[in-house]
Amino acid sequence: MSYGFFANGPALHYTYSKLIPLFAPGNSMASLAKKLLFTQTFFSLVSISSFYIFTSQCEGKSLQGTKDELCQKLMPTMKTNLKVWPLLQLINFTMVPPQLQVFYVNFMQIWWNAYLSFMKFRDEDTLIAEASIELPPSLEIVAPTQKKSEVHVKNI
Repeated sequence: MSYGFFANGPALHYTYSKLIPLFAPGNSMASLAKKLLFTQTFFSLVSISSFYIFTSQCEGKSLQGTKDELCQKLMPTMKTNLKVWPLLQLINFTMVPPQLQVFYVNFMQIWWNAYLSFMKFRDEDTLIAEASIELPPSLEIVAPTQKKSEVHVKNI
């Protein structure tokens, strides 16, 4: 909650009320393209990075630990961002009145924040496994099975 209150909330307000109208005024196709490009590249990158940095520092992680987590989780999160937010922002910029766009994004972010929390607490091994390329069945490396004689059962 503190991230949204202290960082993301003010950033959204400033971005939607001051910054976007400055460089992409109106409702033309060129303006829409600028808005979508900005929100899906620069703003998303800064927002997601800020989330991981802020929460890691609140957890007391070192700067190196924060950097490591950001490097591991930024790209998977950005990929999901690009699957979800372009459509939501298209709806926002074409159907929602400008004075309600921050409210719309904040409402949609309820679900996005749940996803960010999910990603924040994903372990490193799971992220690496999901990011790795799957081998065709003919190339899979199979670990040797254990022999029955090597299995030791300890009775308590």
